[in-house]
Amino acid sequence: MRVNATLESGVSNEFFVTDDATLDDGMGVLQFSKTDLADGGNLSISRLIPAEDMVISFDPIDNGCLNNLLVLFSGRASLSYAGSGRQMVTPAQGCGFRYLGSPVSFELEKWVEVRSLSVSLPPHRLEGYLDDDVPQFFRRLMGMAENEPCVMPFPVSEEMRVAIEQNIAPGLTGALRQLQLESAALMLITLVAQAMSDAGTQPHPLSSREHRSAQDAFERLKASLRTPPSLSELSRSVNLSDKRLNVAFRELFGGTVFEVLRNLRLEQARTLIERGELTIKEVAWQVGYTHVSNFTSAFTTMFGTSPASYARRLPRRSKADEA
Repeated sequence: MRVNATLESGVSNEFFVTDDATLDDGMGVLQFSKTDLADGGNLSISRLIPAEDMVISFDPIDNGCLNNLLVLFSGRASLSYAGSGRQMVTPAQGCGFRYLGSPVSFELEKWVEVRSLSVSLPPHRLEGYLDDDVPQFFRRLMGMAENEPCVMPFPVSEEMRVAIEQNIAPGLTGALRQLQLESAALMLITLVAQAMSDAGTQPHPLSSREHRSAQDAFERLKASLRTPPSLSELSRSVNLSDKRLNVAFRELFGGTVFEVLRNLRLEQARTLIERGELTIKEVAWQVGYTHVSNFTSAFTTMFGTSPASYARRLPRRSKADEA
């Protein structure tokens, strides 16, 4: 597997996936391990902290078909594959996609730690794991035409995420570690199947009109972060129901309208802090927070550091260093 990582500044680094793969100095932190599974496929565990906004692409060495399941333990990523549009992946929403040999890319955010687990299996191996009882989600993942991409989100509960992470915890070596990771792959498949079953009948797929309407709603939110419309106002403006708009936002942007608005506000706040022209209080007000304490709590939860600490990490002192 060949990897290309490109920062927003244009600096890039290309390398082949190995357990000791690293990024060039100044690009960020990368820890990666890949384990080949019995009878085909592999399991990968990674940790990545980009020093700038980054696009990282994975290009297969061969053109074989692989079914992939991806879960995040922290951070978020915007996945793009074979012209199928963008799919947000977060700790609450994993992603399955059919890998047909063309590169898959992820957009990552500056200083946001992304820890992930992915399992890649050829169709016959995945079917073997499922013991011929293939749920609808996996039938769709395996049953597309050979030249047609398939990207599908799935819900990830906190219990599911904790169980998977505990099952890949380090400590074992050799044959026991191999057995542990084989078990983790089977657990992930089982939990995804259960999650999709628990979700009941899946919503009708989004139409192209609903895609456009949700994108329009997203742009409206971006343009009014300080005084955003209510959910009902936003839904009416794009001719969708509240429920359907939230369904579309979850699929396209990785969260409800409220969650996406919060993330947009905090991303804008980070940009304003980096510009160094406003105090933290001014930044909070600019993105729609009345109380600085609420802003600080939300920013810390999303980026893993307080606004003041983030400002102090910047190359030059800014007004945001001030309380």
